[in-house]
Amino acid sequence: MNIMRLPLLFFWQKSPRQASARVSAVFVWLFSVFLLSSCGFTPLYGTSGGNLGPINVAQIDTRIGYFLHEKLEAHSVLERGTTSPRTLNVVLRKEHKDTNLRSDGFRTRIQIVVFAHYELIGASGKIEGDVSTTIGYDGGADAGSEIALSLDAEERAANQLADKIWVDLLNKTRQ
Repeated sequence: MNIMRLPLLFFWQKSPRQASARVSAVFVWLFSVFLLSSCGFTPLYGTSGGNLGPINVAQIDTRIGYFLHEKLEAHSVLERGTTSPRTLNVVLRKEHKDTNLRSDGFRTRIQIVVFAHYELIGASGKIEGDVSTTIGYDGGADAGSEIALSLDAEERAANQLADKIWVDLLNKTRQ
């Protein structure tokens, strides 16, 4: 096979319309690659961390605390530095609210509100703050489904709290 014919084989189709469609698709793809490469896009959670330095996340009691600890550890992996590690302590408080009660007393909608007070303690001082999140879920038809829905809501609350804590820490250290 002649090497000069390979480009023609790539664009060769049964009709000229198919060939022109393929050529157009290739040009659109190339144009979009060049356009996006020069737009200055940077990822929200980049790969270099937020210049907080090394952080040790203290153990947090409760089930929500376990998920919160895991998510905060995932955030702190990107933080590097030569300073001594700082410790992040978090205290949680959780409240349940029945938002929809039927006349027979059955809960159809439940909210959990989780409050977190955090302290980042290190040699350079202490940064502290408070964040909260509210997660709602439907009351299950039976006890098993309500337990599963409650556990899922707690995990979602922990994920939201970890993101809020991390963004709050980044904002406070950049001031």
